[in-house]
Amino acid sequence: GIQMWARLSWTTQLPGICGDSGTGLSQNLSGLVLVSACGNLSALDPDTGEVRWTFAGGETSRSVPAVDSQGNLYWGYGTNLVSLTADGALRWAGIVDANHVFGSSPVLDDQDHVIFTHDAVLAVSSDGQFFWGAPAYTWLNTSPAIGADGTIFVSSPDGLWAYSPDGRLIWHDNFAKTPSGYGVSIGDDGTVYAGATGAELYAVTAQGQLTWSLTTEESRIIGAGVVIGPPAIGRDGTLYFGTDVYGFAM
Repeated sequence: GIQMWARLSWTTQLPGICGDSGTGLSQNLSGLVLVSACGNLSALDPDTGEVRWTFAGGETSRSVPAVDSQGNLYWGYGTNLVSLTADGALRWAGIVDANHVFGSSPVLDDQDHVIFTHDAVLAVSSDGQFFWGAPAYTWLNTSPAIGADGTIFVSSPDGLWAYSPDGRLIWHDNFAKTPSGYGVSIGDDGTVYAGATGAELYAVTAQGQLTWSLTTEESRIIGAGVVIGPPAIGRDGTLYFGTDVYGFAM
């Protein structure tokens, strides 16, 4: 049960007229909280909520920025992938010829290649040069995850995809399920966890073998719903995840 209630420290009015917002928060190397909202990216003081700077994208973004070892940021909005300095200044911008909803949060491999999806799986270098692209699924906006050996895992409504660090498809399977396409998590042992429609959670080895699947209470009672977002993994390996039940009225 609940051990204690959180206490509100501050609230902040972000600039812009909000439409879509990012699906999470991140921090830069100096500890500023990075918030994607209203098509803009803002950096907030973690203690006071003061807005230190805002980069005005102005287009739909559900992307959470990635931060490299030098403090540079990588973030998407509309059809644009941009890199910013730690102070919010533009380093470079690239246009992705795809739909106008940038839903993927970029991730970085150990060479600071920026991996993201936008109707395909794409990789660019930290200075904005195209590295590789691989087809996966139309309207793909999920956030990739990278295993310890560099394998890139992407969930789409068509299944789970695994790519080598240079973009070669290793395997693809839907495991007789309908994946939710909300992203994946990777455990310390390399197990890949993803959600499916019907409010199910399933686990797959890095080699693409289904280990187990969990049918939630919503799925048993209602037969509908979806696992929202990749599950969080606790230090002891416990999985925490949320579900959204739709298509059902009490």
